Amino acid sequence: MAIRTTADRLQQNIIDKTVTLSGDVILDDVNTANNAAANVDDVAKSFGKYGYDMLPASSETVVPAGTYYAVHFINQTVVTFFRGTECTGVMTGTYPQGCVLYLDITDLTISTGGPAVLYKNGS
Repeated sequence: MAIRTTADRLQQNIIDKTVTLSGDVILDDVNTANNAAANVDDVAKSFGKYGYDMLPASSETVVPAGTYYAVHFINQTVVTFFRGTECTGVMTGTYPQGCVLYLDITDLTISTGGPAVLYKNGS
């Protein structure tokens, strides 16, 4: 049995709520898009006891050390600049869907993919 990430389940939830008619995908519920966003929001709340921020595709954030303790990539995401206080150098590349990295994030730039959920520190 394959392991399904939270992002896999969210995508399947969206697929399950669609109906195909004459080759066109028609939403069975006008709120499906809003429901999908709410599901992502629920996932973020489950990890983010002290709050979280969403970072959409093609965006960046620069924050003081100690602001965020983890990043969760909801979809496969290409990162062009990523740095944390515990790391030497810059971590760039493609992060898989559902990937969660725990570190004190100071800089993050997403070129494609996203959103990324940044979990706030409680201290």
